[in-house]
Amino acid sequence: MTPGYFETFRSPVLQGRAFSTADRRASLPVAIANESFVRAFFPDGDPLGRRIRMGRRDTTAQWLTIIGVVPDMKMEGIANLDASPAGFYIPISQSGVGTFVSIAVRARGDPMRITPDVRAAVESLDRNLPIYEVLSMEDMIAKETWFYWLFGNLFMVFGFAALFLAAIGLYGVMSFAVSRRTQEMGIRMALGADGPVLVRLVMKRGVAQLAVGMVFGIALAALAASPLQVILYEVRARDPMVFGMVVAALAFTGLVASFVPASRVTRVDPVVALTPE
Repeated sequence: MTPGYFETFRSPVLQGRAFSTADRRASLPVAIANESFVRAFFPDGDPLGRRIRMGRRDTTAQWLTIIGVVPDMKMEGIANLDASPAGFYIPISQSGVGTFVSIAVRARGDPMRITPDVRAAVESLDRNLPIYEVLSMEDMIAKETWFYWLFGNLFMVFGFAALFLAAIGLYGVMSFAVSRRTQEMGIRMALGADGPVLVRLVMKRGVAQLAVGMVFGIALAALAASPLQVILYEVRARDPMVFGMVVAALAFTGLVASFVPASRVTRVDPVVALTPE
């Protein structure tokens, strides 16, 4: 990182200081840790002046002195979901950076309008330095997350279609099950049972069947959701809100599927209901 990095991304230095031009290869090796790193390795919350180095206990890597603390940011790319949030930064002048670096510039208005100025600034340092790709931050994020956008929308469409078909199928099955009890309802009406009692009877059975189906369905969905985490970005595969919405939609469909045909059957004349088909 270079001086001005955290200012460019509007990430405040919480403790200590940011990198400066005084942090050169010949000066004291320094580092700036993020909050997750401090919580993991310095539980007392006071990392300033402490020394760290990468590797095992017998490593010969140089010691780095922590000079600042900054908030957590995506250090290893947006798409790297398995990366640990704990990390630290070192100045580019003290790193073994290769021949490729990225430049971030904050602009007012359309950021692409300053591309000629950026190219001119790079050429003023070395005419042989090529600029391979110029993107706005919005385009850069879109490039990193296109996979999640594409498959997220695709699975959302399939999910709504599956929920719609499941609701139709549930309505049809439960409606058919209620209609099969027409003669039973006729006998009960002939014996003096009134409509509300019969509706409650049918609803009670329907709710019991629905509850059993929901329990097994949620269990299977929870097991099948884990492998899908790889195509989800900052969304849990077992999101309680999503599961709740699906359960609510199917429960509503099941209740309607029990209530509507039950109400219709109770309005049938008992003589007609008892007539063999």
